[in-house]
Amino acid sequence: MRLLTTRVAVAVACAAALLAAGSASAELQPSQTRLYLSAEGCGATQEGGTLSTSINPAAGSDGCGVIGGLPLDEVLHQLEANTPMDFVTGKEDGVPAVLDTAEDVTGVFALQSWTGGVGAVGQVTVDLVLTGTYLDDKGKSKFLELGSGSFSVLGSPASVVTSVPFSFELPTTAAGKTFTSITLSAANHGANVNGSAQSYNGTSYLDLPVLVEEEAAQP
Repeated sequence: MRLLTTRVAVAVACAAALLAAGSASAELQPSQTRLYLSAEGCGATQEGGTLSTSINPAAGSDGCGVIGGLPLDEVLHQLEANTPMDFVTGKEDGVPAVLDTAEDVTGVFALQSWTGGVGAVGQVTVDLVLTGTYLDDKGKSKFLELGSGSFSVLGSPASVVTSVPFSFELPTTAAGKTFTSITLSAANHGANVNGSAQSYNGTSYLDLPVLVEEEAAQP
C-alpha cells in the first residue's frame, strides 16, 4: 500500500510540473513597433494625422508649405499661432501595447520642399509631445505623457527632404501599463525657407519599444 501511495504522489507531482511548464511557455520579450506618420488633404480638406504600422502610399506630403516655408512661420510660432498636429494610432494598429521602459523611443520627423526642386535653407525645428492612454485597475481611461522635446537640424538646398531625428526617454510610470492609444503631437517651424511641408509615405516614423509575448522554444 505504501508503494502504491508513493507512485500516485509521484504521478501527481509530475502532472503539476507539466502544467506549470505549459503555463510559463509564453514570456514577455523586448521588441519594437514602427509606426509611420501619415495624413491626407490640406487646409479645409486636411484629415487627422495617423500612426500606422503600414505605409499609406496615398500620403506623400500635406502640401501646406507655402506660408510655413518662410521665416515668418517662426514669428507665428513664437506668438503661439502655430497649431500642433496630432498623429494617433488606429484601432488594433500597433495597440494595445506594453512599453519597454528600459529603451528609448526614437524616430524621424521629415519635412520636404513644397517647391519640389530645392531643399530647405535655414533651421528646421520640430516640437514633439508623445502621449498615451491606458486603462487603470477600475477600467477607466487614463492619460500619461511619455516624452517631449524640441529637435532641430539645418536644411540643405541639395536635399528635398530634411530628416529631423528625435528620441524620448520613457518615464518609469509607464512600466506595466497596457496602452490602448498612442499620440504624437507635432509642430514644425524654424527660420527657414522652403522646409515646412510635412513628408510622409515612409519618411516620417516613430519606433516604439514594446514588450511582446514570445512562445518559448519546445525542448
